[in-house]
Amino acid sequence: MKLGEKSGLTVGIAAVFVWAVGFIFIRGLTETLGVMTAGALPNILGGTAVLIFKAKTTGIRIKDFRETPRAYWPLCGLMFLAFSITVNVSVGIATTNEQVVTSGLFRLVWPLLALIMTIPLYKRRVNRWFIFSVSLSFIGLILGNVSDGFTPRMLIQSFGDIWIPSLVALFSSVCWAFYSNFLGKYVTEPRFDHLGWFMLASGLIQGAAAVILGETPVFGTEQVLQILFIGLVTGFLANTLWVFAMQSKYNHAIILIANFTPLISTVAVALGLGVPVTLPLVIGSALIAVGTIWSKYCFLPGKEESALNKQDE
Repeated sequence: MKLGEKSGLTVGIAAVFVWAVGFIFIRGLTETLGVMTAGALPNILGGTAVLIFKAKTTGIRIKDFRETPRAYWPLCGLMFLAFSITVNVSVGIATTNEQVVTSGLFRLVWPLLALIMTIPLYKRRVNRWFIFSVSLSFIGLILGNVSDGFTPRMLIQSFGDIWIPSLVALFSSVCWAFYSNFLGKYVTEPRFDHLGWFMLASGLIQGAAAVILGETPVFGTEQVLQILFIGLVTGFLANTLWVFAMQSKYNHAIILIANFTPLISTVAVALGLGVPVTLPLVIGSALIAVGTIWSKYCFLPGKEESALNKQDE
């Protein structure tokens, strides 16, 4: 099934907005269930929902597994697994809600990283302004993490407090950027997408880790509702829409729209977790978005523009 322009853009935007607010609930789960349990249950629930949906739409056939491009399994599979685990870890190891918000900016630079990756992956070319656009985003990343003054001393103090969750968040961002690029290249048909199996595998692995680590989750109505939202809405619905969106020939436009995620998500999560929305935080988030959008227009046209679009030419 191919998506038209409007359908591809609509489902892509929907996925972006769902993800933008999802981390409010992830934080709550990591605090009450434990980091691994908080990742295991939503992934198992969401993965099961994805597989049921696929069975009723395209069907689950052995033939599809055999004909799926071989590179899809190690590339998309490992990237999704690494992202799924580290994204929860980055939220769970933050000692305060403020750290969740500020270190989360590192996780939200994935649209920029996805664009940068198209240079070596698809041999795309950029003009001389590209380095400045990328630098603008990283200036925003730094500014968003400094709330008490933009001085060397405050920079060292700010990043000294959050460098571990920030590093893990950045790693998860790199994984998702790779995953998004690989999806566009290898999932040329819905039957070649095996997201449900990836989610289920991720959930089982994190569940085993939760048992080994001896996590003692505390369940209540709030936790059940959070699991349902993350598993069915953020996990199943948003991921399914994203896969469909990345199959459309407007996947780059959708990634461009996703560039506003840093601003949207940062403000939404801050409000949801009761963290003050400071001016440096807002300006920093906006600079990340602006720098990423500027980077998009620094790419030069050419026949090598991107292998992502070959299936739609």
